[in-house]
Amino acid sequence: MAYQLISFVLCPYVQRSVITLKEKRVPFEITYIDLDNPPEWFPAISPMGKVPVLRVDQDRVLFESAVINEYLDETNPPPLHPQDPWRRAHNRAWIEFGSNLIGRQYRMLTVPDEPEYVRERDGFLTDLRYVEQQLGEGPFFNGAAFSLADAAMRRCSCVWRSSSASIPRGYSSRRTGSGPGATPCWPGRRCGNRWWRISRRCSARASR
Repeated sequence: MAYQLISFVLCPYVQRSVITLKEKRVPFEITYIDLDNPPEWFPAISPMGKVPVLRVDQDRVLFESAVINEYLDETNPPPLHPQDPWRRAHNRAWIEFGSNLIGRQYRMLTVPDEPEYVRERDGFLTDLRYVEQQLGEGPFFNGAAFSLADAAMRRCSCVWRSSSASIPRGYSSRRTGSGPGATPCWPGRRCGNRWWRISRRCSARASR
């Protein structure tokens, strides 16, 4: 049977696995559920009640997008992870950092007031500075080769809108939104070029 991904429609984490499967040209199916009213069989395959879940076959399932992608990468060559042990571990660390970025983005979209929004926005921009420092000439995280780290950052490669509040030096001054629900633009040319290239890959466009 083909791999089956189980998620909900707006889940940002499932995009990582969709991109990985598309990059490797592996057939799969995706089933969307309502997490507020999940089917009876869902708790048995997702102990934490979260998505995505990958059903490998009738008897085997995996949860957590980073774990799912590791499995897909190891069982469907060629690998998207670097071969060097240190680089591979370094990529894994930044994949986790990407998960935190998604969490920050969600909080920015759901904060109840302006002060909380500004606090989350400033933290988000600080986090993006860390990412900028990791990038070489690119075009991807590890240079010329697309990797699981790039797949993990896909949700962060959208075209962000900036808030109407002041933006730290080095960031785009373009303003197309304000207050809670608005999100900052990407800092630096390297970040901007990298996210544009990721978003233009066929696998990334197919994950939307």
